[in-house]
Amino acid sequence: MRFSVLIPVYNVEKYLRQCLTSVLSQDFTDYEVILVNDGSTDQSPAICQEMAARDNRIKYFDKQNEGLLLTRRFSIKHAAGEYIVFLDSDDFWEPGVLSRLNKEIESCHADMICYRYRIITDDGKFVSNDVGVFPDRSFFDENNKETFLEAFVGSSRLNVLWSKCVKYSIIDKDFDYSPFGDKKGEDLLQSIALIRNAHTILYMDEVFVNYRLSSTGRGRNYKLKYLDDFEVVKHHIYDNLMEMQVSDIIFSLFFRRYMESLVDFLGLVVASVKNYESFKKTCMHVREFYVYKKFGEKMNPDEMKLSCRFDYHNLQNSHFFRTYVFHKTKNKLIRIRDKALG
Repeated sequence: MRFSVLIPVYNVEKYLRQCLTSVLSQDFTDYEVILVNDGSTDQSPAICQEMAARDNRIKYFDKQNEGLLLTRRFSIKHAAGEYIVFLDSDDFWEPGVLSRLNKEIESCHADMICYRYRIITDDGKFVSNDVGVFPDRSFFDENNKETFLEAFVGSSRLNVLWSKCVKYSIIDKDFDYSPFGDKKGEDLLQSIALIRNAHTILYMDEVFVNYRLSSTGRGRNYKLKYLDDFEVVKHHIYDNLMEMQVSDIIFSLFFRRYMESLVDFLGLVVASVKNYESFKKTCMHVREFYVYKKFGEKMNPDEMKLSCRFDYHNLQNSHFFRTYVFHKTKNKLIRIRDKALG
């Protein structure tokens, strides 16, 4: 079997039929669908069972709620395909995805294929296409893999699993992800191992996935625990980069991206906490982060952009109130701007 399409399911009754129909209507037929219900409380299980009864390519599993990360790992262990293709159950494919992927596999035998996506609203209206990363059919092997890594660690455009097709043999299927639990950033957490293990990577500058900006999606609703999740995921990435013995350029890009993201998180924290004392407590907690300390050891903050230098120096010198006022004002100006724009 060429492909296993892995679809985790959790309370997506509104979108699930469209997702499954987009897969089952593909013109390439040598595939299976691993459909795993992660303890849904809506009609999603009934829809899964109905669709599985109508098409024997669907393998349906039902389990208790554990979160997206462990549901994906469960799916991987039950897959039989030579290649794994990831898809979220509130998104859907364009026609011809599997036939295009199969054509490229037969042509270059890549261990991993990455492709682009279209962003749509909750009701399916077009918003934008994601920004391409490389020219079409860019090919990476051991000689130029660091070019791919530069884009991976320096931005978020190659993070997601659902824009990747990977050879089953490169998946770290025996690695125990259970200590990570239901961490925000699970795509990034799993992607680094795939990149580490891939000998060859193909980038296709084609839109295959319709990515839905659902108002209830976990990526659009900030929680204070996400700051700790962010640190855990970045720590895991850092450890993998150390094992890979990447260049100083890669580490520099990694740390720059880390601090830029941390600054964004501080703005979200200010908007979420009740008062300055809560923010101060969070800042003191951040200063104990492992990757934050490594940043201080390995990077010159004065080489960062102004906003990062400002927040980093304030954190280091316990000037938490300056950062609090800055982000409080910034958030207020953003709300005024958004209101003015309607």
